[in-house]
This record gives sequence, C-alpha cells and structure tokens, in this order.
Amino acid sequence: MPVLADAESHLAVTVRMAHGTPPSTGFAASIVAGWRRPAEAALQHVRVTIDGVVVHDPLKGGTIAGHEAPGWRMQVNVNGDWRSLAGLENVGASDAGAFFPQTRPLAFDLHLQKGETLRIFADGVSSACVDTLFGQSLGTDLALFGFDVSAAAACLNAVAVDAGTASASYSWPRFGARGQPYETASAGEGAFALRYRIAKVDDD
Repeated sequence: MPVLADAESHLAVTVRMAHGTPPSTGFAASIVAGWRRPAEAALQHVRVTIDGVVVHDPLKGGTIAGHEAPGWRMQVNVNGDWRSLAGLENVGASDAGAFFPQTRPLAFDLHLQKGETLRIFADGVSSACVDTLFGQSLGTDLALFGFDVSAAAACLNAVAVDAGTASASYSWPRFGARGQPYETASAGEGAFALRYRIAKVDDD
C-alpha cells in the first residue's frame, strides 16, 4: 500500500503471499484496518483557565529621583506549556490586595492519562526602575533624571524583584476539576496568588 508523503497519519500494510510471488492472474482484496476506541475514562480532557493574579505585596521599593517602574512580569506553566500573563503592566505600590484579571483568555487543554499529574506553576518579578531605561537612547534615559548621572546610575542598579513561585498539582480521576476557582498563594512571603479554574471537558 503506498504511503502519501504529506499524510500526518497513515497505515502501511505488507501482504505476504503464500508462495512468495504474486499470482499470474492478479489479486484483489479489501483490507480493513483501524483501532478500538480507548477504554472509557482512559483519557481525561481537562481545561485549565487562568483568571488572573491577586497581588498581596507589590514589591515596589520606592522612587528614584521621583521615578518608579510600575508593573509585574509573570508566566505560568501547565504541564510544560509556558505562557505569559497579561494585564499586570500597571501594578503599583498602592495595589496591595488588588486582583488583576487576564485581559485576554488564557486556557490550557490537556488530555491526561490515569497515571499522569496535572501540574500548575507560576513565577514572576516586580518591575524595577531599570526596566524603564530599555528601548530608548541614553540621552532620553538621562533626560528622565534631569541629567543627574548618579540618579540614573541608581536606577540602572535597581533590578526587578523576584515575586516568588506558586505551584499546585492534581491527580486522577478529576485532576482537581470543580465549580469553584482555586487561589494558590506563592511560597515564602506570599507576594501573590494565582487564581485559576479547572474543568472536566466532556467530549462528544
């Protein structure tokens, strides 16, 4: 049976003749091949939807010459799939306890086997003064500080602050699926909590 080069899924079949050579009169047959559906619940379709982040501690160290960098940068990993979180660019010093929802849908669809584990991991940093210096000329950077070189140098040394990590894992049979959202706090000082939902998807 010929195999198409561009076929993503195919089946190759070799017909072994009893006498080693094809019959002189030709040969015709129908070959039916396939596979059985997996046993019920052999795979569980699970959808993880990230709702947003609760910022408990904005981790802002104050201004440098009246200059402060708002915002956080965060990412989340669901079973090896990394995605960036949106909607955190305006996190400021006064936002302790504020919830920052995702500004665009962020969902992960997984088909998990019985022995697998659903793992959710998130980490991030609170932007610091140095983050405001990128993508522009040195002259523009100096002008932000009134050409005060010492203030600009202090800003350059103010690196982003680690916000910690949040992680959770869920196992068979539901992999944590429920109607209420989860809120998993970051380790250590608990600077943030990741809010997300886990749903079991019934495929037709």
